[in-house]
Amino acid sequence: MKRNEFLKSCAGGLCSCAALSVLPISSEATTNQASENEDWRIGFMQQRFAKLVEILGDQLGDEKRNEILEMMGRECAKHFYDRALKFQGNLQAYLDDIQKDWFEKVEYDQPIKNIRITDKLTSRCACPFVDISKMDRAYCQCTIGWQKEIYSLVSGRDVDVVLESSVLNGDKKCIYKIILKGDNLQD
Repeated sequence: MKRNEFLKSCAGGLCSCAALSVLPISSEATTNQASENEDWRIGFMQQRFAKLVEILGDQLGDEKRNEILEMMGRECAKHFYDRALKFQGNLQAYLDDIQKDWFEKVEYDQPIKNIRITDKLTSRCACPFVDISKMDRAYCQCTIGWQKEIYSLVSGRDVDVVLESSVLNGDKKCIYKIILKGDNLQD
């Protein structure tokens, strides 16, 4: 079709009909289309993010990558400060509170200053950036940073974190051991 013929067709209403055929029929169709687009974006983002974590390791080495991931986890934890600050200085109350919503089991051994956190059984990582089929298990350093930031804030002490199991390692749940440092622990 030549340009002049196309313009005559549009003037005759053909373009209007064509345009109407590509517009959503209902708000439900719009919602479904947006949902499909969002799902595509999430998967794409998870794939790109997994690649970024891999590249960081390749370019910087595992130690530097892990340091960066831990810092990222600490930054993520700051989004949860409101909840944690309510319990600053009262670690047991914080552990009781998070047990209700986030974890399957929270154990606190006060005499040896250890906390053991067991996530609920799941087939995915709690982080929305992660598709476990694509992500390097080194990404757990991000969660270690998250745990360090929050438990240091609430307890008023530095902490060490040991990852005992992880869905990224093929385990059924994530389990963390938080070791509280210092003698003057706030309970």
